Amino acid sequence: MSAPAPPGALAIGIDCRFIHERWDGIGRYSYSLLAGLCGMAGAHRIVAFVDAAHPNRLDQLNGFVRSGKLQIQPIEFSAFHPRAIWRWRVILREHPVDRFYMPYHVWAPVRLPCPLISMVYDQIFDRYPRYMPHGYLWPLYKLASYLAIRRSDRIITCSHATERDIVRFTGVDGHKITVIPLGVDARFRPVHDPHQRQIVRTRYGLPEKFVLALGTRRPHKNINRLVAGFAHIAGDVPQTLVIVGPTGGGARLRSRTIAALTRQRRIIELQYVEERDLAALYSMAELFVQPSIIEGFGLPVLEAMACGCPVACSNTTSLPEVAGDAALLFDPISVPALAAALRQALLSSDLRHDLSQRGLRRAGQFSWEQTVATTMIIFQR
Repeated sequence: MSAPAPPGALAIGIDCRFIHERWDGIGRYSYSLLAGLCGMAGAHRIVAFVDAAHPNRLDQLNGFVRSGKLQIQPIEFSAFHPRAIWRWRVILREHPVDRFYMPYHVWAPVRLPCPLISMVYDQIFDRYPRYMPHGYLWPLYKLASYLAIRRSDRIITCSHATERDIVRFTGVDGHKITVIPLGVDARFRPVHDPHQRQIVRTRYGLPEKFVLALGTRRPHKNINRLVAGFAHIAGDVPQTLVIVGPTGGGARLRSRTIAALTRQRRIIELQYVEERDLAALYSMAELFVQPSIIEGFGLPVLEAMACGCPVACSNTTSLPEVAGDAALLFDPISVPALAAALRQALLSSDLRHDLSQRGLRRAGQFSWEQTVATTMIIFQR
């Protein structure tokens, strides 16, 4: 147990089991929020609850301990485990905090000894049940999600699109929800150094000219339509399509067209890119494409913009809200529309330059400092 907090100090417990060595949206958000809270002035302290079965993940957090604000507390059950619904009550009595924050709302605990604040990143499986892995679990997920949102004392989400979905699917009072956009880490900035670029290009076998898409091979990411759209225009443009993200269980792209383009090095699939290389990757790409059918926020859009990379993205859910007037928008359901947007951007260097400049200005409007400060206001209330 750590020493008691000074009078007036706020003790905040955060479920940090989603922080690991390879980022997804919730993991990146959790890490950035924790970093900001540990670096913020004030008498508050943080208890980071982590998965005891994965001690290697503690390396991500050890640097924050020196701030004097952070206590790392291992617990004996993993993320997404239903047992958490009841176990958190016991854990938070053993390690008391004034507020408990869950960056992933499903399996939110019951009858806590302190207020519960939950982050609802998206409502993908409510809008598109067919996208749920192991679809037979959807009724259980739906019930757990609904109950978690209803029993949370406060809900945080990162876009107005998700806010509308929460109200639509749960009937929760909108006054209970606060929209706090995500930020862009300062390390995402244009990389002009030719030596650093060449190191990254060689490390991943990248061509001179390429289009970049980033994300897992989940259905809502819409990678198959992106590939189909690129196949329509591959003969008209000099760029190669580079797709970064884990393919998961048998999700690797397959078709005669894709096989032919892969043999010609016009499509390259990378399972993973190191975090340290992402800024250079964005900076070298001639276009970043986010073809998702639904996103809770779409953080890679902002990261690409912050690196000066022109962006084309879907015109659905949160993406227009995030991109503003700084991206070329298209209908993600229409392969011809997607192909037309790719062709338009890849054949016009003037358009790409304009999108790059707009994107830099747009990304400058988002910061983790602002995200963390607004989140702290919610904790204090």
